[in-house]
This record gives sequence, C-alpha cells and structure tokens, in this order.
Amino acid sequence: QCKEDVQPGGWCPRCLETSHWEDACWVEAAHVLCPVCSVPGHLPCVHQATDFRQRKLVIDTFGWLSFKDWFQDLPFRSWWNCSGYTTVPLYKIMQRNPSQDLDLGFDEQLRGSVGHV
Repeated sequence: QCKEDVQPGGWCPRCLETSHWEDACWVEAAHVLCPVCSVPGHLPCVHQATDFRQRKLVIDTFGWLSFKDWFQDLPFRSWWNCSGYTTVPLYKIMQRNPSQDLDLGFDEQLRGSVGHV
C-alpha cells in the first residue's frame, strides 16, 4: 500500500524538458558541466527538481552523490523508503554529525561536578 507507482512522465533527466529523451538532449551534445556539482551532462536546474518522480529519474541517471541533499528532505526520504527503493545508502547520508549536535550543557554540568563528589 505504501508503494507509489512511478510513471516517468517523459522527462529528460539532463534538462527536465519533455520534448525529447536524454539520448537526444542538447545538454549532452554541448558537454555541459553542472556549476552546482561539477558533474557533466545535466543543467543546474535539475538540482531544483521538486517532483519526486523527477528526482528518482535524476538519481537513476546520475547517481545519488550529487543529489544527497534531497534526502535531508523528510517527505522525499519517506517517499523513497516507502516506495522500496534500495539504490541509495541512506545510512551513509543520514549519519550523525557530532559537530551539528545541540549543546545541551551536559559538558558544563560534568565539569562543575568533577571533584565535588
């Protein structure tokens, strides 16, 4: 019940236009290098895709590394998981970053109580 039927919609993953498919896209012929991620073969507007089906198409075409920030978006990540897609190691993307943890003041409490036992 959780799976969503993904109909590609006829988008070109290189430019997200519907008038052609990727093998006939001018972006590939022009050897465009994306200024957002430095990966060749797609326009920067691809990074702004909000349609989850477009994002899936882009990830299937170019891989997930250049688009890993999409998985910080909870609705998209939930849709991805719920749809059963397994090509992206979410555990690597969602690893805890201690430098971004909230400071809850526990270190100060520990420092204040050391030697006061």
